[in-house]
Amino acid sequence: MQLINYALTALVANIGIVFGIALAYIAKEEIDVGRNYFIIIKDLIAIMILAAIMNMLGFYAIVVIAVPVLVLIGLIYIQYRKKSNKKAKPCKQAIIRAITYALMGIAFYISSKEMPYLIMISSLVFLYGFPEGTLATDFKKPNKWKIILASSSFLITAIVLYIITHITA
Repeated sequence: MQLINYALTALVANIGIVFGIALAYIAKEEIDVGRNYFIIIKDLIAIMILAAIMNMLGFYAIVVIAVPVLVLIGLIYIQYRKKSNKKAKPCKQAIIRAITYALMGIAFYISSKEMPYLIMISSLVFLYGFPEGTLATDFKKPNKWKIILASSSFLITAIVLYIITHITA
């Protein structure tokens, strides 16, 4: 795959967070009501990305065992989060978001070896951006550029890995 195709695919996959921010501004009233559902969707999409990469790498038995375990851990974590109802500091959230998107950039690069997996990971990263952008938007302190900047670690990681492997090859 050529660099321009690869970079455009990564860019389109990353635009989901912009749509998530737009969704937050369009439906301000519904965010508090749907916050738990957005968290569940975001966590399930992250698990699906992990399962797809594990499947691609040949860990079929682990996928069959790990996915239900990860879903269970995710649901327990969500219940704990609902009870504690504490929000992380914005700086910590930005760092976690940047690391999460960088890991997704690595998954995107790994999946670029096989087209069906690239399409799947790109779609999942795009879908992950919807709840992530919606949950991260703060109306009291406008932070949409900080969210987009943190999510750009996906693009940077994916493109740098592609360039490094194609320069050395």
